Amino acid sequence: MIREWTLRPANIADAEAMSALVDSLLANWLVPDGHPQALARMRQIHRPAQIARQINDGFRYWLAETADQSLLGFVALKPPAHLFNLYVQEPWHGRGVGSRLWQQLQQAVRANGGDCITVNASERAIPIYRHWGFVETEPMQCHDGLRFQPMCWRAQITD
Repeated sequence: MIREWTLRPANIADAEAMSALVDSLLANWLVPDGHPQALARMRQIHRPAQIARQINDGFRYWLAETADQSLLGFVALKPPAHLFNLYVQEPWHGRGVGSRLWQQLQQAVRANGGDCITVNASERAIPIYRHWGFVETEPMQCHDGLRFQPMCWRAQITD
């Protein structure tokens, strides 16, 4: 299948673009109620220096980008099996970018013998995670104004 975009592992030089992508999604997707403490926390977590630190600490990031290297989305794996981030530029929602990033992370976890992947899903992302087979593991949580749903995906014997 010919794609308009490709995947590749991220590196520290990509941190600025990843941070900008998250910032573009804050108001509509990540903190839709505009909670000031939540906005500040999300900006802190996704500062370029913090992303670079996570890469240095062993987090694995993959990028989806166009042929001209425009960032469409990214996914981050916090070892051994926590889906730490998955973000896609809004115009690319529904075009398979998020699903392909999810598959990349899933393959990496399974290659290391993992069969369970956790995520703290933002409220607006819960439907896509359910679609991918995640189930809620605890009630909705709220920390620093950030609301999220703990979820887990488990490999099925037929996977």
